[in-house]
Amino acid sequence: MTPKRQQVPEVGHANLDEDCDSLADDNDSSTSASGKTTYYKDADNDTFGDKNDTGSLLCDTTSTYKVTNNTDCDDTKSAINPGATEICDASNTDEDCDSLADDNDSSASSATKTRYYKDADSDTYGDLSDAGSLRCDTNSTYKVATNNDCNDAVAAINPGATEICDASNTDEDCDSLADDNDSSASAATKTTYYKDADGDNFGDKSDSGSLRCDTNGTYKIATNTDCDDSKSSVNPSATEVCDSLNVDEDCDTLIDDADSSVSSASKTRYYKDVDTDGEGDENDSGALYCDPTGTYTATTKTDCNDGSSAVYAGRSNDICWNGIDNDCDSAIDEGSSSTPCYSGGELVISEILYYASAGGDPGGEWFEVYNPSTTNIVYMESMQIVGSA
Repeated sequence: MTPKRQQVPEVGHANLDEDCDSLADDNDSSTSASGKTTYYKDADNDTFGDKNDTGSLLCDTTSTYKVTNNTDCDDTKSAINPGATEICDASNTDEDCDSLADDNDSSASSATKTRYYKDADSDTYGDLSDAGSLRCDTNSTYKVATNNDCNDAVAAINPGATEICDASNTDEDCDSLADDNDSSASAATKTTYYKDADGDNFGDKSDSGSLRCDTNGTYKIATNTDCDDSKSSVNPSATEVCDSLNVDEDCDTLIDDADSSVSSASKTRYYKDVDTDGEGDENDSGALYCDPTGTYTATTKTDCNDGSSAVYAGRSNDICWNGIDNDCDSAIDEGSSSTPCYSGGELVISEILYYASAGGDPGGEWFEVYNPSTTNIVYMESMQIVGSA
């Protein structure tokens, strides 16, 4: 009796045809499953199988089923797999397939991170004093990639701001210069200041001024209305006063009597002197002026007859025999204390001079008389001597 052949099962081993059916391993459908391996697709050829693939039980890899793991979270990109380095990227890709991406993955490469800084005032400029934080992306605290904001509490202060003039000399544009020390300061915020040499708080009218943020030792005042910057007593707030030089103290282009604002206290009371004998009419109440004006030219009112220049209180004598009080002392025809008017008595002619050639010339014919009863000179003004032929 011929013994019966015992059938040997096909196993996946070095492609041997263990069951002698002319087929081996994956080509033999009878190959034992216990000798097979589950292989997975690796479409991106990064040696990591597709995480979503259920795999195929095979003796050997194929062009489709290539690897024995299925840990690749994106089998369309060879840069994404469990062996890759997590890097920062805008789409927050999980490159190393650990279910964490970018800032949520502590293994993310520092070389791909950016240092972000706090921006408390949200002006897009980071705090100059902040050390920053290395991150893939910004967050609510670390917002910007620069830290050049010199005041992160005020949004109007940052390197992109315009330097403006301000009382606190703030460095708005963060260039370490402020106001007049910063050439970029906005001209629109500056003021034209003027010289004030006399220190009266009014700028020199003739000065063109300087456009500045602040005053300095030369340019002090924001107005140039001082018509004489060499005298502190002359400026628009001064009081116009009477003076011999006719100075325009209050800078209104009017002086003394022409200026209605001139101080009355500085005026003089002038009286009418119609006869121009230097004394004012005793009946005139006068008028206040800086200077003699019109007929108001006298500073005293002692003239008892302002219609005659021969009558005034300052005369040294009273004209004799004219019946007029020429010296305004209420007495008439009195002459003077040293030369009284002739009041009667014997007169003696002491000298007679006559030059026929001088006929009609008072200086060429004269005579001298005296009163032997007095030692005084006889005042004979207006005396008429009548003789007989």
